[in-house]
Amino acid sequence: MRTLITGGTVVREDGVFDAEVLLDAGRILEIGERLHETSAGRGADEIVAVTGCFILPGGVDVHTHVNLTAGETHVADGFTAATEAAAFGGTTTLVEHPGFGASDCDLMQQIDTYTAEAAGRCAVDYAFHGVLQRVDAGILAQIPELVRQGIPTFKAYTTYDGRLNDEELLCALSAVEEAGGLLTVHAENHAMIRFLTAHLAATDARSDPASYPKSRPAACEAEAVYRLLHLARIAEASLYIVHLSTAAGLEHVRRAQAEQRKQARQDATRKVMAETCPHYLVLNETRYAEPDGRTCIMAPPLRTAADCDALWEGLADGSLSVVATDHCSFSLAQKEHADTVFQCPSGIPGVE
Repeated sequence: MRTLITGGTVVREDGVFDAEVLLDAGRILEIGERLHETSAGRGADEIVAVTGCFILPGGVDVHTHVNLTAGETHVADGFTAATEAAAFGGTTTLVEHPGFGASDCDLMQQIDTYTAEAAGRCAVDYAFHGVLQRVDAGILAQIPELVRQGIPTFKAYTTYDGRLNDEELLCALSAVEEAGGLLTVHAENHAMIRFLTAHLAATDARSDPASYPKSRPAACEAEAVYRLLHLARIAEASLYIVHLSTAAGLEHVRRAQAEQRKQARQDATRKVMAETCPHYLVLNETRYAEPDGRTCIMAPPLRTAADCDALWEGLADGSLSVVATDHCSFSLAQKEHADTVFQCPSGIPGVE
């Protein structure tokens, strides 16, 4: 069935302009002015007038956790509710980061598990990243096969139980690069988090949401980003930093990108990329002082208003490549069930 969308303002990468859009079975056939006067437009089965509205491509959210289980707590939505929310918000594709599997699982186990759980439950298109929770010869050997199967991106962590140490990260960076893929990394210093959390958890502030960002300060992210950038340089590999939240981390990314431009040869393909999230752009750490401050417990935590400003500048100058949501919808009830703010399941919704 052919559909003609009229009266709207088209928003594309190359500009914003008044135009009509002709579709056939969900595919765009043509974008242009006064298509309703052409033979193709006149042959449309349906005309949808969207006067005063913007017409945008469907959004792609490349960082979600709609099916995550942390410990014994599963997110409050799941594939059905989360993808319906995505569709309502105009996001037509999401790329899910699977959670950790059993400590001895191979790379395919979580992909297979999530594929089975998503089947028949999703209102939008979806894909998966691989997850690296350990590195050995067997895991490294599986990376090229996943890339061949259409899973070219992999997630690693510098914190949590499934974190990789520097040697493992070097091996992962090199193997993923060689296979033609891209390693994405959650960058926070695990030792700093453990040290600060232990100190704060022993005080009367352990139930105060304002204590949470103190356990994961800006230096925690900045150090990990700085270290990862140097590891990627040694491994001669591309690197993608997920959910960047600080001006300090962004400055390290900028410097690495500038150095790469300076040294780039004609055939250079390696890149340094970073994403941020809507909540780091529009919310700041003052939210933790609100009565429902636990709702904003996430990792990394919300930062200062100055960090928000810096991230907007990073988007404007191209230092930040992507905005994604890191959607992870633990409810306030689930977070209030935890004895301390450091035991709260971490994450907020955002895909809609």
